[in-house]
Amino acid sequence: ALFGCVLLYSGASPHIANELDPLKMTEIAKVAGKIPKSIALLSVVLLLVGFGTKAGIVPFHTWLPDAHAEAPTPVSALLSGVMIKVGIYAVIRTVLIFYPFYSIISSLVLWLGALTMVVGVLMMFLQEDLKRFLAFCSVSSMGFIVMGLGLGNYLGIYGAIFHLLNHSLMKALAFLSVGGVIYSTRCRRLADLGGLA
Repeated sequence: ALFGCVLLYSGASPHIANELDPLKMTEIAKVAGKIPKSIALLSVVLLLVGFGTKAGIVPFHTWLPDAHAEAPTPVSALLSGVMIKVGIYAVIRTVLIFYPFYSIISSLVLWLGALTMVVGVLMMFLQEDLKRFLAFCSVSSMGFIVMGLGLGNYLGIYGAIFHLLNHSLMKALAFLSVGGVIYSTRCRRLADLGGLA
């Protein structure tokens, strides 16, 4: 992500008069169409890899289930409720500025979102650990959000932002609820939690 930001700055700075303004995303967005295509596409790929890893987008998601499974419950709530959203927010702020100029970027984001959504759901159903189950559910939800961003229209982007806020609250509360179950039963395996009611 850092290399992508450096490329973005170097590609935009010749087109911005004030030497401090190339550090502002609003100014870079105004000249995004003037950035050479090779620099723009390479910076977008680097930004997607960097911020996509933070957000848990497939194929950069492998850290997320392990982190949730090992972390204490309040930390899992923060990881899923706040931290992975920072990666999505960074994608929104950096990658979306190129949509009007390079349609291939929105297609790439759309397909990454669809792949993340499907892999997250399939892996979710294979889990025995309760916290890993919720972690893959978060991966799938990030796929929904990224897919909405990939649509590139107002409805998709507004839906993605709405689900981003919704998931922040819902998943943090889900992890805290699961923490209560684990605390009460001393068990995390789904197969051992029958008759919980």
